[in-house]
Amino acid sequence: MNNKINDLIKRRGFIWQSFEIYGGVSGFVDFGPIGLKILKKIENKWREFFINRHDFIYEISTPLVMPEIVFEASGHLKHFTDVIVTCKNCGRKFRVDNIIEKEDVDRWDELKIENYIRDNKITCPNCGGEFDKPSKFNLLMKTNISPYASDIGYLRPEAAQGIFINFKKVYELTGKKLPIGIVQIGKVDRNEISPRKGLYRMREFTIIDLEIFYDYKNPKCKYIDEILDKKIRILDINARAKGVKTPYEESIHKLISNGIFKNEWIAYFMYLAQEFMQELGVPYQNQYFLEKFPEERAHYSSQTFDQMIKVSEDTWIEVSGHAFRTDYDLKNHSIKSGVSLTAERIEGNKLIERFYPYVVEPSFGLERIFLCVLENCMQEYKSRIILKLPYEIAPYSAVIAPLVNKDHIVKYAHSLYRELKEEGFDVVFDDTEYIGKIYAKYDEIGVPFCITIDYQSINDDTLTVRNRDDWRQIRIPRKLLKETLMKLLRKQIKFEEAGVLLSRSS
Repeated sequence: MNNKINDLIKRRGFIWQSFEIYGGVSGFVDFGPIGLKILKKIENKWREFFINRHDFIYEISTPLVMPEIVFEASGHLKHFTDVIVTCKNCGRKFRVDNIIEKEDVDRWDELKIENYIRDNKITCPNCGGEFDKPSKFNLLMKTNISPYASDIGYLRPEAAQGIFINFKKVYELTGKKLPIGIVQIGKVDRNEISPRKGLYRMREFTIIDLEIFYDYKNPKCKYIDEILDKKIRILDINARAKGVKTPYEESIHKLISNGIFKNEWIAYFMYLAQEFMQELGVPYQNQYFLEKFPEERAHYSSQTFDQMIKVSEDTWIEVSGHAFRTDYDLKNHSIKSGVSLTAERIEGNKLIERFYPYVVEPSFGLERIFLCVLENCMQEYKSRIILKLPYEIAPYSAVIAPLVNKDHIVKYAHSLYRELKEEGFDVVFDDTEYIGKIYAKYDEIGVPFCITIDYQSINDDTLTVRNRDDWRQIRIPRKLLKETLMKLLRKQIKFEEAGVLLSRSS
């Protein structure tokens, strides 16, 4: 993480280490008031972008704890593992990619890892001891559902299984139509061996799992024609196999024609994911999609692309994964449960057959998106930090601040604050510091506008509005403030057109 972003996050209380008073526990973080507001606004923006613009996607909520049989059926008990090595001397355990700095180490089998460690004389970074043979470690967090030790459960590592289990119920409730999208947003837990880099690799985080169910005999994506001429940046496995490391740009149409995508739905949602991140302030050139080799993919996936976002120091972070899960999950849950999780193919009001739909899964990590947005939106101006968040995800639309802490000015400012709140504006009142510090504080947390009440406001009912991004100020009548603020937030007018332009503040 960028040191300046890290400092900002801590200083302004966006997030902090969970259980801090007890020394903290790695892999868990708490969100403070400002950080949580931004996180929730990103979440709501996702809903607007992916759910509200489509008429076939529905949101559900299912339990965090699930019985063991769910993960037997899904394959997680067997396959949801990372390879670890254990020090013979001190007992410390390490993920292999923490001790072997090779880009393709995730593709190595245990024998290759063992030989590499031996041949290169790699020892424990903690005590210098020798490593035992590599072994697999299951990342599921285990618990008991009842007082009986035999009633084993696990904290869900993904939100998808609750969707697959409930597919048929939602399918029937919504009219037995395909395609259908079912989404779940919520906490998941993974027993990470080496949680690190703050929000990058955690043991508990928020996931957005969207499952798109469609008829494999009718795989056409009804939205694909709208984006065929659009472009994405991509690094597919054919290029990777040739040693290419730089993404290339290509149109959706060409990528489909060349057989890069196994179906149109995965292409459509990858493009939407790219556009979504752009709306959150991440430039197009700071994104690309990395196709995973078969040995890098999850056990349920026939094709996977990771959406990679550039942050500081040329580091790339995965924020979403786009997997073609075929009928793997529905079929396995049907076999294990004895309940047929199938759809119906009907022709001429007659049932022709029951079948397992195919599934494409766009899956997003909310905290990682939060981190990448902060990294991409942070800018410096005159040695000061400005967090140029898109208006929709800024913690507040504006701050109302009295120029000086005089009773009549404070009273006027607070009445304006209440008026704007009653009209539905997400604003905050602050009279705790002098105006220069207020400007700096709210620039750093991403608030677009500062509305200042001064002596002139008392005399002629006019206000100063300061722009976060360039520090320019305008003067407008109070009676025009709500209309002007709304137009500014919707970008219907430019800042310099909104009032009498004054100057830049310091």
